[in-house]
Amino acid sequence: MSTAATPATTGAPAVSPPAAGHRSTSAGTPPGPAGASRTPASFPPARVCHDAPRGLEMTGGTTTQLDGAITLDRLASGYGALTISWSLTGEGRDLLALVDGSTVDPRGDEFVIDLLPGLDRILICTGTARGVELPASSIIVANGSTRVECRLPAGTSYGVWPRLSLVGVDEFVVLLDEHDPSSGDLGPVAAAYGHDAATFVRAGR
Repeated sequence: MSTAATPATTGAPAVSPPAAGHRSTSAGTPPGPAGASRTPASFPPARVCHDAPRGLEMTGGTTTQLDGAITLDRLASGYGALTISWSLTGEGRDLLALVDGSTVDPRGDEFVIDLLPGLDRILICTGTARGVELPASSIIVANGSTRVECRLPAGTSYGVWPRLSLVGVDEFVVLLDEHDPSSGDLGPVAAAYGHDAATFVRAGR
């Protein structure tokens, strides 16, 4: 990856290097270090999403609100790159990704996902310190004029908060709105969704 890694926060536990085969940027432990008073409340059991539901098949060149599952059309799934942005990205509010077999490149406050090598699984999260009140916001996934908006309700963030997954199903990209009410430390979040915590990527640093 071309983006320089950010040194780990002083006192935070070190993160192991990504497993072989992963193409990701490790930037130390994201917001929400271990040892705070709250941990994730009730994350779903670990899962592998290769058989994710296809959901609504959207038409290219339009903007669609994500509610459940959406399948990008063949053009948006297989050509160019996807960009992912969060409307609240800024000081103390990070966009994070847990990566499994995909190429995710942080560029400024956005992620760019190269579709040419194909896409396996990516979990997109937001990250803050504990007890941060977040207003309603949105995450936008776009490929040219094809845009999917994942609306996020207002709430209190306690660290890493799972928001949506991108899954490669056959030659298509499926977006899943996680609707997860829980947030907490990176390790439990990653384990709950079947990811390795060492593969996380952070945008905006």
